[in-house]
Amino acid sequence: MATFWGFFVGAGGMKRKSSLPTRRVAGSRHPFGPPNCVGRRLLIPAFLLAALLAPSANADKPYRSAAIVYPANDAAVRANGGQLTVTARIAPALRPDHRVQLVFDGAPHGQPQAVPQFHLTDLDRGAHQLRIHILDSAGGIVFIGQSSEFHLLRHSVLR
Repeated sequence: MATFWGFFVGAGGMKRKSSLPTRRVAGSRHPFGPPNCVGRRLLIPAFLLAALLAPSANADKPYRSAAIVYPANDAAVRANGGQLTVTARIAPALRPDHRVQLVFDGAPHGQPQAVPQFHLTDLDRGAHQLRIHILDSAGGIVFIGQSSEFHLLRHSVLR
């Protein structure tokens, strides 16, 4: 059961009950004051507009780190199907015009992408090297992350 807080004037001038607290504004029939818009234009507070229009805070900061979070360095991972999801962490956050490239066993794997998460399939068992490269819009390497190694455990085909 809703708590009764007060009345408001609805469509057609009908008085209606409200379960929300009312706040009367002088000259307004709306219980919460006039809507935050003029005509069909939405009014945006100045501080929010300045934050939206300002250049990205990360635009001029260099990357501090790009590391593989999963699988952890020197971890043993069991994946009998040979599938694995690699997750990386980049600090500061990846810029909109930059992409992340996974380097798997010394060779680029897949296409550069905006999300630092990669799906690997049909992996052989054994030790594998991972590294993250951050690329600019032209495809040049901007930052090279730390190398990480993991050991894939997989059932034997001979069984």
